[in-house]
Amino acid sequence: MDKNPRFIYRILTDRERLHCHTVPQVAGRWAAKEAIAKAVGLSLRWHQVEILPDELGQPVATVSTL
Repeated sequence: MDKNPRFIYRILTDRERLHCHTVPQVAGRWAAKEAIAKAVGLSLRWHQVEILPDELGQPVATVSTL
């Protein structure tokens, strides 16, 4: 998945990159981050929203406004 590594590093956190190995996984994280930013009504940077799997593999979003 090295087609555009700059994009991946810009969009995903270090921990997210450990879990995203396919284009659909990256696209899903990107879409979810955009949806979260719109839903909370804040101008968030990509790395302020982190989406990681829980112990059952379900996605859990964490938003950092610092």
